[in-house]
Amino acid sequence: MIGLLLLLAVLDQAPCASPLTPKITPCGTNIDENILATLDGQPIRFTELDEQTRKSIEGLDAAIAAARKKAAREEIDDALLNREARRRGISTGRLIYTEIMQKTAKPTEEDVKLEIESHPNRYKRGAEDSEWAMGSLYDRRLAAREKEIIAALEKSSPVTLKPGAHVEAAAAEEKTSALEDQKKAVDKIINERLLAAEAKKRGLTPEELTRTEVKAKLKNPADGFEEWKLQTQFENQLREGHAIKFLFDIPRRPVLAVDDRRAPSKGSPAAKVTVVEFGDFQCPPCGQMWPIVEQALEPFGDRVRYVFRENPLTLHPNAWKAAEAALAAHAQGKFFPYAQILFTHQDALDVPSLKKYAREAGLDGKRFDDDLDSARYAADVAADKRAGARAGVFGTPMFFINGVRGGDEVYSMEGMRAAVEALIKPSAAAATQP
Repeated sequence: MIGLLLLLAVLDQAPCASPLTPKITPCGTNIDENILATLDGQPIRFTELDEQTRKSIEGLDAAIAAARKKAAREEIDDALLNREARRRGISTGRLIYTEIMQKTAKPTEEDVKLEIESHPNRYKRGAEDSEWAMGSLYDRRLAAREKEIIAALEKSSPVTLKPGAHVEAAAAEEKTSALEDQKKAVDKIINERLLAAEAKKRGLTPEELTRTEVKAKLKNPADGFEEWKLQTQFENQLREGHAIKFLFDIPRRPVLAVDDRRAPSKGSPAAKVTVVEFGDFQCPPCGQMWPIVEQALEPFGDRVRYVFRENPLTLHPNAWKAAEAALAAHAQGKFFPYAQILFTHQDALDVPSLKKYAREAGLDGKRFDDDLDSARYAADVAADKRAGARAGVFGTPMFFINGVRGGDEVYSMEGMRAAVEALIKPSAAAATQP
């Protein structure tokens, strides 16, 4: 059992609170504080969670402190780069592109081979290893180059800042993420119990039932995103008719400033709901979500504004130039038809293909080629990517609805639509009141 005083500090709760939940209970009541949830009246206890989740909750106080420290450092780094950009008379994105991106050597095939050989336990995905290793190595080089620049700027003229909104958001995100992980661990236990019960009822093993209801229904066995969706649907079916009660609450994620009025968008600027996606044109899940998002938002029309921001991952070799190309198309007012072509041809995003697609989309070919060859919009890609990093974008696609990062539920048409509708309904109700 975790010490009461430790957990009160970790979760910022008042005395007499149940240490693993934010719910206040009267002093002297005989309540088992170790129970996190119940399934048909049967308890699920903290001690049943996997070791990694338990350690995460037990160490939450230290993790929040570390998140604050890291965010404070990031605020100083940004201030230094912003100041240097102003001194040079360029945008911060341009500074990042010219001083970090262009001056960092991309890994060679030999570098990647050595990276894989040096970390045999990290790279176990077969053919995907080269891309992951290249991206990981390049990210480390970029981080080292940025650290070098920051150190030089700070040495010449230090910056002192009081912790700002970014620090508070980082602390809130750390707490929310830990409790979300706790919920996922509880959900796993619930799903395992229900799967075992249903398998026993059908005279199958849990593995056989999963193969029947998930694996056998995959159109593409190698498609992890499709498998995740089918697995989620199956788990939801198993839960039907069962009483599930969680005894802890998860704080709402912080609202972050992820919108950018210069980014490609559709929908009314005055819309009550704004959905911001950070995406990568070479990312398969991004390609799969593209039509799903369109279908989910279509009924709302101009009541929802959809914004696309660039977040090319280093593990995708053609993603960065594709992001530049998309912004070049945006400059000619045709981002969305061009983006549709890119997502349709994710396996062919080399520069000649990008130029060919521009003609197919009806763009001014010469202007487009000049913009792409001169890296005119590279600074904007760099700015988007840094904004994503500061907002905690760790993969693609990632969605923010009115500034709040969406959870797993938004990665389906029904989930995305429900999340948006929940924000639109109160506005509609208020509009009908006298």
